[in-house]
Amino acid sequence: MIRLVGLLLHSLPLILLGGCVASGPASPEGKALLVADYPIAMVDGNSVSSACEIELDPGEHSVTVIYLTYRWHYHCTFKWDVEADQRYEVVDSDNLYPLTLYRWVRVNSLWAARYNSVNPEVCEKKHPT
Repeated sequence: MIRLVGLLLHSLPLILLGGCVASGPASPEGKALLVADYPIAMVDGNSVSSACEIELDPGEHSVTVIYLTYRWHYHCTFKWDVEADQRYEVVDSDNLYPLTLYRWVRVNSLWAARYNSVNPEVCEKKHPT
């Protein structure tokens, strides 16, 4: 009986932790989802309202994301061929450029992997105004 209580006490935090982990949003049917840690400013040359999550149709797209720092704002533009039913994300991953675009794939209910990294075509450094 004591072992059972001990096992339950050790298992309870893991069960509660598993219940608190939320999976990322799925891509909508027939479209792709782009999620960024920073504001998305333009899609295919058209301004958007600084969203951090947008849906994209399949095909070639150009997306500008603004990487905000205290001293500078970097306007990084990515061009890539978007595939339907995929999830992409733009993150700061300590690479050559301030931001990198990845295709995001769920491995299991707790983990995801990033594939097919895309560097921006250009990152313009601008003063915050």
